[in-house]
Parts: sequence; structure tokens; C-alpha cells
Amino acid sequence: MDGRVVLPVNFCIADDTDLAIDCVVDTGFNDYLTLPTQVVAVMNLPLYTTIQL
Repeated sequence: MDGRVVLPVNFCIADDTDLAIDCVVDTGFNDYLTLPTQVVAVMNLPLYTTIQL
């Protein structure tokens, strides 16, 4: 194990579709949420920046 805590989070999209994403618990949360680009597009969220993993 790498010491990360991963939890499934269910997002409810406008058309009543549920989208489950495994999320890493960030103990140093800094007011920003990081989601895959595809999820941002499906949920019609504003995209502020991208990062390469």
C-alpha cells in the first residue's frame, strides 16, 4: 500500500445519471477539487487548469 486513502464518490449529473469516481483523500485540502477532464466535460463544470499525471 502506498498510504493513500481512496473512497468511491457518487456524483449525480443533471440527467439523473450517477457517476462513481474513486477519489483520494487529501489531508492538505486547499479549496480546489481535481477531477478527470472527461468528468468535468460530462458535468459541464468550468475548467480552470489541467495537469499531466
